[in-house]
Amino acid sequence: FLIPATVVGLHLTLSRSWKTALALRPVSGALLFFAVTMPWFVLAYRESSGAAVDAILTHLRYASRPGADHQFFFGFPLAFSPWCFLLVPAMISLWRDRHKIKDGAGLYLILWFSITLLISEVSVGHHNHYVFLAYIPMALGLGIYLDRLPATAQGDSVHAWTHRSILFFCALFVL
Repeated sequence: FLIPATVVGLHLTLSRSWKTALALRPVSGALLFFAVTMPWFVLAYRESSGAAVDAILTHLRYASRPGADHQFFFGFPLAFSPWCFLLVPAMISLWRDRHKIKDGAGLYLILWFSITLLISEVSVGHHNHYVFLAYIPMALGLGIYLDRLPATAQGDSVHAWTHRSILFFCALFVL
């Protein structure tokens, strides 16, 4: 709940979309969510004779270990490795439109990725499953970059950095 609520709330605040905020219907949405999920929770509790609750509490106690894993800095690039060679040229390509960021979906993607990074690093549990939440905005950003790539000029820095990144990561994989 924390990540989507923070991302949506910050996006609506920064983009000043107050009419959209009123159209979200948080109370009826929460009631619908609980109406759909509550039977599953009740059934899991009943079928496990309370063991499901004990497992969750044990997981939370284990997750409260001290120290950060920094999984975003190590785990994310490794798990995103089939596409991580495109991250540098994608950032260069998308950096050009930074002045339009408040008007488009770019702000939402940046907030999504940043909030996921922040919550995974400062959360008590340092759960590595937060990394999976970052793949979606990163993949969408790469999709925007790849969509624009054929329209860029051949001598452009985006093409040059794309070629350099591909060569670098091919050499790295060979090594």
